[in-house]
Amino acid sequence: MRISTQSHSTRGLTLIEHERFGSPDFRASRSKSGFTLVEMSVVIAVILLLAGAASLGIKPYLAYRDGRAAGEMLRAVKAAQLMYLSDNPSARVANLTQALLLPYMPNGAWPTLPSVNGQVPTINCTVFPPVAVLNGATTYDPSGSPTDGLWDVGQY
Repeated sequence: MRISTQSHSTRGLTLIEHERFGSPDFRASRSKSGFTLVEMSVVIAVILLLAGAASLGIKPYLAYRDGRAAGEMLRAVKAAQLMYLSDNPSARVANLTQALLLPYMPNGAWPTLPSVNGQVPTINCTVFPPVAVLNGATTYDPSGSPTDGLWDVGQY
């Protein structure tokens, strides 16, 4: 016995449509083989939130890293001051210049301190120990402690 494809319907679908889609509610019974736009949007939002939290959490580490790097550079200048003064015992610290200390620097290069809000601090080598100077006159040490090794020579 053969059923006519035009006259017989199953829940509003013709037999051909029923065979093609599998069931009247073919969308509910179909297997999920991909992600929906909403699911992808939620995943992207979570990734962006995690990236934002990570960037906020890394700022103190970067500030600490820059402070330690500046402290190392200032210690190198201090060592150069000590070597120069041992070779020239009559010289005064107030008369020291970058050019006089340059031969005593590691690799023969004057260090460049990490930038602070787009400005690069300089090294005042006319005082002992040397200090980082911002804007030409202000000693720069955001930690407030001259012995912690952050933006200063530290204490050993």
